[in-house]
Amino acid sequence: MARERLRRFAPALVMFLVALLVGMSVGTSLLVVRHFKREALDASRLYGGVFGGLNDPRPGAEAGALLRLGQEVRALGMPLIVTDATGRVTAFDNLPFEATADDPRCQANRGPCVTQPVDIMDAWVDAKGTFLAGVGADPVYRLLGKKGLGTTQFPKIETGLMDGSLTFRQHASGHTDGPNWPVFLEFADREFKAK
Repeated sequence: MARERLRRFAPALVMFLVALLVGMSVGTSLLVVRHFKREALDASRLYGGVFGGLNDPRPGAEAGALLRLGQEVRALGMPLIVTDATGRVTAFDNLPFEATADDPRCQANRGPCVTQPVDIMDAWVDAKGTFLAGVGADPVYRLLGKKGLGTTQFPKIETGLMDGSLTFRQHASGHTDGPNWPVFLEFADREFKAK
């Protein structure tokens, strides 16, 4: 008798459990999508402001863009540590711990200085877009006393912009990194000797 009841109600119970799992999955997916949409909008607003300021020809526009970026990051509640060109902590906000500027935890948690040497090579996926990203970073390098790309003109293939701390080169051999190694090693050797 119990077996007969179980057979009669089992399909309805299975359908209920399937509907419950589908509902939970859809609900969770909607929450995740809403979260990522908000994050993407915030990130887009931050990057848009920075790139707009870095490409503004007015004097001091890049510094203003970086200050606005700091204000936006602070307003979003993200941890923020500001350093000078030597890497010394000058300001911080929203840290997950109480600290002073000379606290070793601030030094340990600060990101690498934005003007670290960067070599942009093998840009075959989107060479022009990769180059333009370097052009967008160029004012920051100059602001902090480093040499960037130094041009906004997209170079011909095999013409490297190699004399700054930010470099760009596209070789003619397609998707392979073989032609990049000799040029990269020269770049790395120069940068290590400079330190």
